[in-house]
Amino acid sequence: MNIWLVTSEFPPWFGGGIGTYVYNAACMFSLAGHQVTALTQSAQASDNLEGERLRVVRFVTRQVHLENYVPPEIPPDEHPAFPFTCLSYWPALSYQFADEIVQYIQRHGCPDVIEVQDYNAIGYYLIQRKLLGEPLLADLPIVVHMHSPSFGIRRADRSPQYLLPEYWIGQMEKFCMLGADALLSSSRFLADWLSEWVAGFPTATVIPYPYDHAKPSPAQPTPGDVVYVGRLQVLKGVIPLVEACAELWEQGQDFRLTLIGEDRHYAPLGIPVGEHLKRRFTPYITTGQLCLAGPLPREEVLTRLSQAWCIVVPSLWENYPNTCIEAMSLGKVVIASASGGQAEMIGDDDSAGIVFDWARKGEFEKALLRVLDVTPGQNQEMGQRAAERIRQLTSYEVVLPQRLAHFQKVLESAPRSRHFFPTVSRFQPAPANVTRSQDSIPGLLSVVIPYYNLGKYIEETLDSVLSSTYPHIKVLIIDDGSDEAESIAALERIKALRKENVRILSIENQGVCAVRNIGAAQVSGEFLSFVDADDLVEPDFFSRCINILNTYENVGFVYCWISYFGETPGCWPNWNTEFPFFLGHNVAVSFAVTRRDLFLAYGKNRPDMEYNLEDYDSWLGIATKGYLGVSIPQILGHYRVRDKSRLRGINRDQELYLYERIAQHHASEYQRYGLELFNLLNANGPGPGWVSPASRSQATQVVLELQAIKNSYTWHIGQKVALSPLGRVMRWVADTILSKQ
Repeated sequence: MNIWLVTSEFPPWFGGGIGTYVYNAACMFSLAGHQVTALTQSAQASDNLEGERLRVVRFVTRQVHLENYVPPEIPPDEHPAFPFTCLSYWPALSYQFADEIVQYIQRHGCPDVIEVQDYNAIGYYLIQRKLLGEPLLADLPIVVHMHSPSFGIRRADRSPQYLLPEYWIGQMEKFCMLGADALLSSSRFLADWLSEWVAGFPTATVIPYPYDHAKPSPAQPTPGDVVYVGRLQVLKGVIPLVEACAELWEQGQDFRLTLIGEDRHYAPLGIPVGEHLKRRFTPYITTGQLCLAGPLPREEVLTRLSQAWCIVVPSLWENYPNTCIEAMSLGKVVIASASGGQAEMIGDDDSAGIVFDWARKGEFEKALLRVLDVTPGQNQEMGQRAAERIRQLTSYEVVLPQRLAHFQKVLESAPRSRHFFPTVSRFQPAPANVTRSQDSIPGLLSVVIPYYNLGKYIEETLDSVLSSTYPHIKVLIIDDGSDEAESIAALERIKALRKENVRILSIENQGVCAVRNIGAAQVSGEFLSFVDADDLVEPDFFSRCINILNTYENVGFVYCWISYFGETPGCWPNWNTEFPFFLGHNVAVSFAVTRRDLFLAYGKNRPDMEYNLEDYDSWLGIATKGYLGVSIPQILGHYRVRDKSRLRGINRDQELYLYERIAQHHASEYQRYGLELFNLLNANGPGPGWVSPASRSQATQVVLELQAIKNSYTWHIGQKVALSPLGRVMRWVADTILSKQ
């Protein structure tokens, strides 16, 4: 079997829980005679055999090119750092992963199956491209392996849930789970937890992580030596662990607790967890009862584990921790919380370790005292049973046939013929019925171009529409009372061409809302698109949109990423219409392709939206009836930026008024998602500022840049991001000040 493993971590770079799993899985499959390719990010690009049948492909992320100078006339998607130029790190990395995988398939052919991690949604664009019709991915099964999604980690870590872009990355993770061909989880705990938190969550196959077991350590354990290995992180349970131990020390109990691992942020207090422990438990650190050893090399960690009397895995929320596997494999007694797969490893009979529940006050303390009181012989016997049990669960010879059977089942299943596009919206209704218009011509695309005094651009726009690869197009230009000589002359030139599929309708000036409604009533195409008279579309835009509309019953309109040209260059990487975010900010473009009957039934422009945002209100009208808007993640449309456009002329009062009207038009949806909307607004500011959910909000960006300057440009979580214009000014000011110190 030819298996590709897609991962953000692979040793020696990183090497955390995901990296450890992927390395073990790659070794297991390749040693059994299967061809394995691990694709990952790295500081240096390489494509090497690291075993007889194990190939590791490493690529450098495009973010390294963020500081490159690129002339402003270069299209946004040709910047060497694209899309890191317009997306935050993890969404941009997901985009690059999809590109790298498709290019690797083009060079080496398709594997039998691709497995990709859930964490930080690195498979999002790969799955999205498959669902949107990428030919190379059409028959390729994509399995999502659930390790620990970031939205679960943030919740357990007591971190803000709704701050962008982290909130949206969680939505992307859920989409990956819903859009995958199959799901895999190493613990029943995580599979059950996700089924409660993700609407419509499909069944996941539960197979433990594989592990290459060594012989149990011959080292004699040191009585009273209690060890924790893992990140100093809220979800890992280290805070209640130290609190419980402190109570026992106050009672005169004699033992030592050592915490081994790197420090992590404690969001509610704004300091690292380790710093919190040092401040709160200084007396016990001074006496040596509590030791914060920090991170250690792997060999030292294994040596330290082998010396311990017992290992604690106190997690508040966990999947299938490698630390517990390693400790049990070494023949150590493990005391573990019930909140994770570690409890599944140990079992419930206390013969191979002890499981406790944090919800039951004093249960951990009783478990620890029980283990501390056993004799060395009893400790060794329990450790031997632990080693035997974990081998029965995770050894290569046990896990391999389960994994191969899972892959085989996926391969033998008929390719999933989806008729419904995945959505993570919690209250998404079934698509409402629409009566088909009797005058509708199947397959025909009607393009309506509202036109008012845009003679400079209309011919270029018309050429771009007529250059489409979609063969069945008719264009209706509605002249909304143009009175400019140049614009009237441009229409006369178009009339003189006598194109059979182009018609011009002249009316008295009524405004764009009326023009769109008139246009929809005048045409007869099954499909409909409104293209502004100064915008442009790529030749394959319409054909790709219509293919998606014909594939999925619940997709109501399709659009694409757009570039800005004219007075201001740039691009907008938009997204599928997921509630509640879509209620706070538009994610669709005005020239989306929809079904004409849907527009007439649910999307007609309202008179009170005459000033602006009429397209946003229209798309909301269709979406609230159960139809998704889907974005093609590629620049296929071009929006002309000019000072006199209606959107550029919007003022604050107009914007507030229009949002009030939109909320009134769709009041039931705003009420249904009120709690989540409040949290999103509270975390990110007003909805109009949410230009892209996967790019940091303007307010958040400024805060991060101020923090970065304060900390000598040490960026948040170590990720390099492009400075905004204000950020560049702040950096110049900081450089000037620092240079004089």
